[in-house]
Amino acid sequence: YLKSDSTELSHIVDAVTKNAMGHNTVSFSLLHNGKELVRSPASPIMETILHIYGQEVARAMLPVHFSSRFASVTGAVSKPAITRGSMDAQSFYINSRNVTSRALGFALRRGYGTLLPQGRFPVAVLKISVDTKEVDVNVHPTKNQVRLSHEWEISEAVTMAVSSALSGQDLVPSIKTTQSILYGKAGSSP
Repeated sequence: YLKSDSTELSHIVDAVTKNAMGHNTVSFSLLHNGKELVRSPASPIMETILHIYGQEVARAMLPVHFSSRFASVTGAVSKPAITRGSMDAQSFYINSRNVTSRALGFALRRGYGTLLPQGRFPVAVLKISVDTKEVDVNVHPTKNQVRLSHEWEISEAVTMAVSSALSGQDLVPSIKTTQSILYGKAGSSP
């Protein structure tokens, strides 16, 4: 049931990068035919994002720290200027387990409010800590889908965490005018 070599390699790269971001205190390296495809040394989450997504994305990430009665949310989300055409750059971890969750994806989007264009998705690495009694991991054989006892409250914690991270930030990208490029400063003249 294996697909083409390139498809299978893509799945492997995805699994390694998700694990590297979810367990950023561990070093990860992926080699294929003598070429290093992924390298992520043990480091703080922002440095791990730099290694996985590159400098442009890392510069546009905002730290997330939020706690509620039902969940503690940490990680990073991108400024609205950095988006993707799919949700592939969104990683959710519940108690260190990488999960896929429509509810958490919608909660992330709600946290941005009207800041995202239709059909665009932010880059996000969100680690959600909940009481283990609140999580059922026996929903799918791969264990990447979970059932949450208080899904609404946990989703709301994600929405509030993202909204809180974005509030008070300078979210408008700076625009370089021809004049500022020529003379080094906006509004300066020779």
